[in-house]
Amino acid sequence: MTLKDLDDLLKQVVTGASDYSQLDQSLRDTFKAGQKKYIVYDKKLESNSIIYAAHILDPRYKASMIKDIVPAQFDQIIDDFKHYFKTEWPTVAGQDTPNLEGRSLELGAERPFSMSIAQ
Repeated sequence: MTLKDLDDLLKQVVTGASDYSQLDQSLRDTFKAGQKKYIVYDKKLESNSIIYAAHILDPRYKASMIKDIVPAQFDQIIDDFKHYFKTEWPTVAGQDTPNLEGRSLELGAERPFSMSIAQ
């Protein structure tokens, strides 16, 4: 489900469209209040690069989660992330990344299943 899908679903519930026409008005009002909060946080998400940076740097998600959630904005988010990273950590951004190929298999036996290598 993308953020657009969530937005469309909230609109349908709030307006009582489609399958939600029989939904009680008090429930639709509750969804309307939730929709207002969603809009506020969605706007914050658009202007906060660190949230995207955290997902990209997390070895469990990398950029795939962002591509699944906001496919239309993916390229812009990646460009913003690169700019943010080079601005905030210029010395780290210029370093070569270590070759970790095959390393996750070695460490897999030493760590609990739910813990990433980064932890």
